Amino acid sequence: MTPPHDGAVPTPRHELSPVGSAFDNAPMAMVLCSDRGVVQQANPAFDALLRRPAGALLGTPLFDVTHPDDVPAAHEACDQLSQRGGTSRFECRFVVDGGEAVGVLVASRLVEEPDGSRHIVMVIDDVTDRRAAEARLTELALHDPLTGLANRRLFDDRLAQALAGRRRAEGSVAVLYLDLDGFKQVNDVHGHAAGDAVLREVAARLQSVLRPADTAARVGGDEFAVLAVDVSEEQAAALLIRAVQAVEQPVPYGDEEFRPQASAGVVTASASEAADEVLHRADRAMYDAKTRTRTQ
Repeated sequence: MTPPHDGAVPTPRHELSPVGSAFDNAPMAMVLCSDRGVVQQANPAFDALLRRPAGALLGTPLFDVTHPDDVPAAHEACDQLSQRGGTSRFECRFVVDGGEAVGVLVASRLVEEPDGSRHIVMVIDDVTDRRAAEARLTELALHDPLTGLANRRLFDDRLAQALAGRRRAEGSVAVLYLDLDGFKQVNDVHGHAAGDAVLREVAARLQSVLRPADTAARVGGDEFAVLAVDVSEEQAAALLIRAVQAVEQPVPYGDEEFRPQASAGVVTASASEAADEVLHRADRAMYDAKTRTRTQ
């Protein structure tokens, strides 16, 4: 099928060849563009993807419906394809009618006709749901499913990044480690549903005393850690007090009320320490606090 020139109207359905019919009825969005990215022909699936009337984008550069943040990279991809030929795959966002951004994967091939004319054939896949699923999997891989806090993997990564940043600039890093005392009894006496409710409430309370830049994590069954950046030793000590006071407030559960007790320790990190060393010191500080409480 020979593509029409820039701005031409689509070929009527009754004149379509079998190849043209396949293009027109393809379930995926397909577009024929000039080598400058101007839409010459588009199938109904493309119009549906961008929520436009049939043929509304003929003669329009695809860059006009590309998300502004993605336009420079889209121009570069088009230029490279025009210069080198062959095929390319490029991911960007199209702005559909109504202003919503839709993530798409564009597979393109530059075609040179015997008469010397050139055009680009594009197959466009809507990857919005796929990317949302991938983001959800990433979220699950890096967060505790019960509390929504960061898990140990994400906490370790952020602590390592914070320490690396401290080596390059001024600022201190503090790590707080908190353990719920006697939490096993809640599960044993009242059941795991009650225990889960306490853990979720403790997580919410920890979050409530932190700044947006800080990170709270559940690093064990009833153990939590907090990463605070750009804080002094006095601020770190104040954070410990706020965290323990928040956690130890009564937790209502049905007709009952639980009164969590917590042991916590906090340390500030030196630039030369590794992340696991800092976390170990914070853990040790927490156990020292627990021991002092037991001997009082």
